[in-house]
Amino acid sequence: METRIAVIAIVAESRDHIDEMNRVLSAYGEYIIGRMG
Repeated sequence: METRIAVIAIVAESRDHIDEMNRVLSAYGEYIIGRMG
């Protein structure tokens, strides 16, 4: 099996949709190795 690694940066200009963004990140949590912030 081939392993791939990626780095993604998300910059939020407003905190209005932070809850929705956290829900999306949590839904893909099995693929996310680490989070900062």
